[in-house]
Amino acid sequence: MKNHMFLAMAMAQVEAITTDTSQELSIAQGAVDSLNLCLDMLRTQANVAAGAFDIDARVSLMLEVGHGYGLDLDLDPFFSDLDFF
Repeated sequence: MKNHMFLAMAMAQVEAITTDTSQELSIAQGAVDSLNLCLDMLRTQANVAAGAFDIDARVSLMLEVGHGYGLDLDLDPFFSDLDFF
């Protein structure tokens, strides 16, 4: 975020110099624009991460599909050579 903000402010200053406008105002606006962009990206990433770690939804989906957390809880490999019946 710091690099993006620094570059946005630098580009805003260069643009202000070339267009002969207020450098301070342009730099401040570049910083605000950069922060808004970064904030939007962080919010989007947080929403995606929150959805990926919604444990209740994942558990119910696994149980509906029958994955059972991906664990094979069958005891056959342990007692395959024994005949209980």
